[in-house]
Order: sequence, then structure tokens, then C-alpha cells
Amino acid sequence: MRHRRYLRQNKRCLYQYLFLTVKLDAHLREIDHAANAMFAQLTKQMTAAEGVTEAFKVADQMEWIRRTNSIRNRAGELVESELIYN
Repeated sequence: MRHRRYLRQNKRCLYQYLFLTVKLDAHLREIDHAANAMFAQLTKQMTAAEGVTEAFKVADQMEWIRRTNSIRNRAGELVESELIYN
């Protein structure tokens, strides 16, 4: 939905082209699939790189939650900048 809004507001010609050629829904599904895959891959890589493991979760649950939320937020921002708002 964010990508659709972005196209409608910022890339009107592309939005109209995709809409009129009945390719808009397929394009949005493709972006959604790519965004979900990229988010999952980034969170997995960042979690491994920062050492946020299940053992760390058992040792310090609140810190694990903070780090996990930080990773998810950063991954979400990367996905938005690379796929959603591009």
C-alpha cells in the first residue's frame, strides 16, 4: 500500500501506465514479495552479525528485545529506502 501511494503521489506517469495496462497489481505484488524477502534476509544477517542469539535471549531478555527491535527497525528502513520509495 505504501508503494502504491508513493507511485500515485510521486510517479504519476508510471502509476497511470501500470494502471492502464493492468500491470499495477502484479507490480505491487512483486514489490511486496521482494520487500518481505529482503526484510527476512536482512534481519537474519543483522541478527547473526550482532550476536543476538537464543542464548543471549535467555541471559538478558530485555536487552535481546531492544536489539531485536533495533534490527527490525533498521531492516525496515532499508527495505523502504531500497524498494518501497524508489
